[in-house]
Amino acid sequence: MIIKLFNHSSVRQSGMTLIELVLVMGISSLIISGVSGVIYQIIMNNARHTAHMVAIKQVENALHFLVRDIQMAQTIQTDSLPGDGILKLTWTDWTNADYEITYTLADHVLAREYSSGETTNISRYIADLDVNYVDNEVIVDISASVNNSTFSENREIKILPRNSY
Repeated sequence: MIIKLFNHSSVRQSGMTLIELVLVMGISSLIISGVSGVIYQIIMNNARHTAHMVAIKQVENALHFLVRDIQMAQTIQTDSLPGDGILKLTWTDWTNADYEITYTLADHVLAREYSSGETTNISRYIADLDVNYVDNEVIVDISASVNNSTFSENREIKILPRNSY
């Protein structure tokens, strides 16, 4: 019985050469870096979009309270307010209840303080709030910026108080 050992000329080699392996690794690394770049851009755009939406909501929330209170106000004071005061409003409602509201801005938080001393924080991330009372019209210029991002929200509105209707 004769056993035939390996004949190198008749055996086909299967496998990859070193050049083929290097080429596959290079192509794979290009694909992985491209996918990683796309994922990074999606995450960063989502974070920027979220920061911008938070800034918009904070400005809208502040304006909701400001517009409502300014429209009710019978007296409006924007100058010579103590501390961090920006705006002081007073009015008497139909039941003869007296209201006095002072808006303050400290550490990027807009607060609404009642004459009783109760304070409600109504907006955060407020970078700037400017209130001017000119010709029976209140001009509010407000901006919010979340984490000092490049995406911020700025609005300027004009409000007619009750005493100017």
